[in-house]
Amino acid sequence: MIDTKLLRQKILDLAIRGKLVPQDPTDEPASELLARVATSHKSHYEKLEDLPAGWAVTRIGDVCKIFNGNSINNGYKIKNYTGLKNGYNFIATKDVGFNADIAYENGVKIPFDISKGFKIAHKGSSLLCIEGGSAGRKIGLLTQDVCFGNKLCAFESDIINDKFVYYFLQTPRFLSLFHENKNGLIGGVSINKLKDLPFFVPPEKEQVRIVLQIKNSFQVIDTIDREQNGLASIAALTKSKILDLAMRGKLVPQDPMDEPASELLARVTTSHKSNYEKLANPPYKLPTSWAWVCLENVCWLDNGNAHTGEKLPYLEALYLRGKKEAIIQESGILLQNGDKVILVDGENSGEVFDINERGYMGSTFRILKHSQAINIGFLQFFLALQKKKLHENKTGSAIPHLNKKLFASLPCALPPLNEQIRIVARIEELLPFIEEYDKKERALTSLNIDFPSALKKSIIQSAVQGKLVEQDSADEPASDLIERIREERQKLIKAGKIKRDKSAESVIFRRDNSHYEKLGKIERCIDYEMPFNLPESWAWTRLGMLIQLTSGQDMTSDKYNENGNGVPYLTGASNIENGDVIINRWTPLPKSIATEGDLLITCKGTVGTMAYLKYPQAHIARQIMSIKPTKSLCKDYIRFFLETYVFWLKAAARSMIPGIAREDILQILFPVPPLAEQHRIVRQVDSLLKICRRLI
Repeated sequence: MIDTKLLRQKILDLAIRGKLVPQDPTDEPASELLARVATSHKSHYEKLEDLPAGWAVTRIGDVCKIFNGNSINNGYKIKNYTGLKNGYNFIATKDVGFNADIAYENGVKIPFDISKGFKIAHKGSSLLCIEGGSAGRKIGLLTQDVCFGNKLCAFESDIINDKFVYYFLQTPRFLSLFHENKNGLIGGVSINKLKDLPFFVPPEKEQVRIVLQIKNSFQVIDTIDREQNGLASIAALTKSKILDLAMRGKLVPQDPMDEPASELLARVTTSHKSNYEKLANPPYKLPTSWAWVCLENVCWLDNGNAHTGEKLPYLEALYLRGKKEAIIQESGILLQNGDKVILVDGENSGEVFDINERGYMGSTFRILKHSQAINIGFLQFFLALQKKKLHENKTGSAIPHLNKKLFASLPCALPPLNEQIRIVARIEELLPFIEEYDKKERALTSLNIDFPSALKKSIIQSAVQGKLVEQDSADEPASDLIERIREERQKLIKAGKIKRDKSAESVIFRRDNSHYEKLGKIERCIDYEMPFNLPESWAWTRLGMLIQLTSGQDMTSDKYNENGNGVPYLTGASNIENGDVIINRWTPLPKSIATEGDLLITCKGTVGTMAYLKYPQAHIARQIMSIKPTKSLCKDYIRFFLETYVFWLKAAARSMIPGIAREDILQILFPVPPLAEQHRIVRQVDSLLKICRRLI
């Protein structure tokens, strides 16, 4: 699976080293920009990096105004600033997501008339968390003026492009220096240290080009992310859906003979709260035999009992996960085989562990106790369904803790006890199938180890499916382009300049939401051949309608030479290396002739290797075919498509020595975008592939 997080970091790193977009010698150098707008510019970092000509290095504090927000007592905030209709939205650390989203409408506002006592970060500023567990991990780009908390830091600049600053603060180099400068018990970076960190300054116009390139690159990565997650999370989503159905009473049938949950609760509840009948605003309607409870009605966290004088293993999280050898202690909180413990401290707070041996409880755990009203297996599946909510609502900053108030108040749909047992049995019956699928999917994904190559394939695949660049309604539809090409081809056939080809007579059209192909007088539905759906302005055709295909012929040794006499003679894949044509033989008697600009593709032995011919002419052997696209089509777009199609060409290869026939090329179903969009696609793919090459 492609590590898209690592890819984003690599793109940002290339950006701040001047290797993401080409430099323009007409741009005003950054040194002149800094001299023009900041007379106090310091240059003690200028030798820190080998940057492109025109770039400069300075301190962040020389190009950005850097300041943190205001600390407000929580009670005072609730009393005076919560529920107001007008004012600046007040952004706290919790309102900035790890995905860079900012929750503006959080219910807290600072009235405009008293905002002079508060620091205001303006639209376009970057907000970065600089203290606590989220330091350096939470960042957002403001789309409105806000007041904000003291653990957040604003970066504003009248000199540097706002989005360039925003991206710079996410680069591996900045974050590495940021974490090196963290100190204190809570862990944070002071404003003064931030101001002194180095900042790489491109020319002003190049900043804009870099920001645009990052945006375009990230859009492609988002597409890859969605497609990967769509596969990788199928098992997780299925498991979550099964648990959700279970907790709604839709996984197993109800039995009218079961004791209703309300009677069960009344019968077994002792010292624990029993306000289940008063649960306000239940999330959804339950079967009549079920009852809503708060989680504290049926389970609680227990500190356990101290024990001493016995040598037992210390049951901490790493040991229970099998990642650490046991530490032997002689005292602690005693756990028995069969106990359940729950993590209450750390990043994975809320995770439940089964205890399979006697030992002393780790300090980050509490014992999970439950009443007789709930089956322990049912309780564990319920908590598994709440994992995301518990993880996202932890308390504390330096060390995150389980939100015990939230834990206690979680609404739990409680079935009759017998139904709980049936639900657990059904889930345990289904989960092995999901886990087996998950293993196979992960094994398949792990085969994709060639990161740059896989990324290149994903980019090109997105391009030929109409997902890489936006469609433009002003473009001439592809159907009109194909019809014009068809007319031009007929003229060339009548003039005797090209031969008639059966595949070129094919007409593909849509009728009744299906695809049909007409060949002569015969029409047939070809829906089963359609590999994917196209944008509205695109159209399908056979590749043979768009190209002239020349097959090669072998020569006997007396008709070629190695001393440069004649035109190049290309015999196969050995003549193509990294997209270039290698010449080592010549012939004065060419017959199967490819001309300059033709796309050469190997068709015997090694199938699917491609290169453009950069010589006026060459004779090609039967291991090669040459493709000459119609002048009304972008030939680079054809090449990109064929790169995605190589797998199928190899699958079509026949005989002991793999090979493909002319028809395997001519009959390819080819997705045709409008001509203007073809050129936009090629420009975008070229730009992104340059990034891929830098990743190697």
